[in-house]
Amino acid sequence: MSNAHAQWATINWTITETLLAIDAPLSGTAQQNGYHEWVGEPSIPGGVADLGLRSQPNFKLMAQSPPTQTFISPMFASLTERLERIAHVM
Repeated sequence: MSNAHAQWATINWTITETLLAIDAPLSGTAQQNGYHEWVGEPSIPGGVADLGLRSQPNFKLMAQSPPTQTFISPMFASLTERLERIAHVM
């Protein structure tokens, strides 16, 4: 998949770190205040949507501007079915 026009989202901070480190087109990530407090760097750029809680993301907000791809970890696999209604989940 080309990432020229892709917008990726994640609810996992480790994946957030990785996407930011490779300069991926991140459109949204969860619990940004907690990320800044616990992870810190790389920092989340302005314009990246806060998707709510990691365990209870704001599906309505995600659906308003759906990402091309949503990345999750096994810890959040129980959310796959609901997230797939909005965008492809990997």
